[in-house]
Amino acid sequence: MAGTRVRVMLVDDHPLMRRGVRELLERQGTYDIVGEAANGADALAMAAETRPELIVSDVNLPDADGIDLLARLLTLQPGLRAVALTLHQDDERLRRAVAAGIMAFASKEWPGPVLLDTLRRVVAGEEPIREQLAGRAPTARLSTAELRERAAAAEVGGSPLTPRETEVLAAAGRGLSNKEIARALGCSDQTVKNHLTAIMRKTETGDRTQAVLLGLRRGWIAIEPTPSSERD
Repeated sequence: MAGTRVRVMLVDDHPLMRRGVRELLERQGTYDIVGEAANGADALAMAAETRPELIVSDVNLPDADGIDLLARLLTLQPGLRAVALTLHQDDERLRRAVAAGIMAFASKEWPGPVLLDTLRRVVAGEEPIREQLAGRAPTARLSTAELRERAAAAEVGGSPLTPRETEVLAAAGRGLSNKEIARALGCSDQTVKNHLTAIMRKTETGDRTQAVLLGLRRGWIAIEPTPSSERD
């Protein structure tokens, strides 16, 4: 790509997932997030307006099949590079994605370094998806430390959080502020801050957004609508 910074558009109907990917990319200093969309219709309109160089899209959108959406965008915008984001990867989707011209299939369960390495390769013109289709791990270029991180992210096991910490993390996932969490759980603001500090320490995350995303991926919490009483 010609520019020193890559223009990126994110498409995912989950705001927390978009925020997590956006913050990860913005910290690199080489990506500009030019747009975010929550569905296929908005993605088509936004891509026409912002002309991204790279698009990262969920494959399951409320109004569209993400692979079909990316195929259409790639037809409309020659030179665009596309990465499909999913929780569930299978051979049929991989074959469809290759046929569409998508360059990589990324898992929402990958830790940051794995996703960043995949996007770096796509920006460089490589097609990691062909390695995935051939059954070769998309991590061959990663360091030992990054491979260990990915393995840790894939572990199946119980939550390290206490029941109270899980309540706090779930409330944070619903978008509540510390004060609102304290009011909902009947504790002080400082107690909520202490719980969040403990959560980030146990999960080795840098902020509440990363902790919430990890909790969602591991199945420790689920995001449910915020009761109106918590906002009143």
